[in-house]
Amino acid sequence: MDNKHKRIYKIIKLYDAFLYITFEINHGLIGLDFFSFSTQTISKKEISTYSTQSATLIDKVVTLVERYANSNGDELKSLQPELVSTGKTLVKQYEKITADFIVRSWKRLLELPIGKVTSYLDIAQKLKQPKAVRSVGRVLAHNPLCIVVPCHRIVPKISTDRLNKKPNIPLSLEEVGHYGGGRHIKYKLIMHEGHGST
Repeated sequence: MDNKHKRIYKIIKLYDAFLYITFEINHGLIGLDFFSFSTQTISKKEISTYSTQSATLIDKVVTLVERYANSNGDELKSLQPELVSTGKTLVKQYEKITADFIVRSWKRLLELPIGKVTSYLDIAQKLKQPKAVRSVGRVLAHNPLCIVVPCHRIVPKISTDRLNKKPNIPLSLEEVGHYGGGRHIKYKLIMHEGHGST
């Protein structure tokens, strides 16, 4: 997708970063990202000229992300069904213009519950493509639906191995691995969710 067709709908402060809720006007796609190359904005009324369903859905996404940011513990975990349902709806929008491997990778992420982390290798194995670890990493590096499609819950295998041996010691900033929004944001998201290994 081309950044020149993205419009910013809402900006949500999350920790010390900003999460951009965007609408891509060419394909009518909602996106969530910690970076935006666009400075153009769009209103709900303008979105409804593309799709009334998208106008309703984008407000649902904003509300859900705000609730996610302001919840902890059991309250946060109670959002899991709604996050999965919304994630499935958003992924479905991308299916027509996105490669099958990417869509299948995103769908696997939706199965990972709040408070759990797993490895890139585990995702590749669940896709029945164990040699596709790097491909999974590339897919997750370009996830346009962060938070809702939880790529932040995927960490290097060495980190999940260490967690399995010493589950009472939290992951360190260095152990969480890379993240498009920055390693420190990934670390905060994982800690916010009360991480554990699968």
